[in-house]
Parts: sequence; structure tokens; C-alpha cells
Amino acid sequence: MLLISFMLLIASSWPSKVLSFHSTASALRRSNNNIIRLFSSSVKKVVFLGTPECAVESLELLYQASKASVDESKFEISAVVTQPPAPAGRKKKLTPSPVHIFTESHPDIQLFYPEKAKDVDFLASLKEMQPDLCITAAYGNFLPTKF
Repeated sequence: MLLISFMLLIASSWPSKVLSFHSTASALRRSNNNIIRLFSSSVKKVVFLGTPECAVESLELLYQASKASVDESKFEISAVVTQPPAPAGRKKKLTPSPVHIFTESHPDIQLFYPEKAKDVDFLASLKEMQPDLCITAAYGNFLPTKF
């Protein structure tokens, strides 16, 4: 059983309020309607933070739910935040994360991969974007209180 830890950051006011819950990937599939009900009638901006392969499954489910028919979808994935490419293998070739690879195949999603989550430029870009909700799934960085 795959256990994914999520942290929801409701960015209606800065700094964000934090809600935590645990869900299996199958429970996430069942809860898509519950996530959609969190939003009001207007389309809301969602930012996803994740890095490994297990986060790709969650991102893919959210992406599919956001691309549902226009009448049903109440949110869009505005941006994805992941770890920067890291050296891998004997030759230490820079390799992008699985979430990075997924996001590159979806040009409608903006991609961020800051060295540290407390990077001032990154936080300014995120604040400027004014997301309504941030979802983390195995991001791999400590999020600063300013987040």
C-alpha cells in the first residue's frame, strides 16, 4: 500500500494556513470530488510540490481532474515545484526528477525547481502567482514559515 503524505496550504491570506492529512493513492482517486468541493464556483489556482515517482501519480490524478470538462473542474494546476536536477549514476550526469519530467510533457504548467524553498526570488514568484491552494507530496525540502 502506497502512503502519500499531503500538506495543504490554503493561500487565501499570506502566510498560508496549514492542513495535514494522510491518504493512499486509491483514496486520492476517490477524493477528487472532495478536493473539487473545497473550491467555490470560480476556477482556483493550485500549486503542486513533489519530486519522486510516487508524487507523479498524485500529480497525474490532479492534472486529469483539472482537465475534466469545463463545467466540472473548479481548479487548474498553475505551477509545479520540484527539486532541481541532481547528479546520478557513475558519470554524475544531471538528472531531472520524475515530477520534472512529467511537467515538461505538459507545457501548460509552469515549472519551478529552486535550490532551496526559502529562495527569495522563488517565494516572490509564488506570492505573485497568488495560488489558492498548494499541495505537497514528498517534495523533499523543508518549507519556510514565509511559505
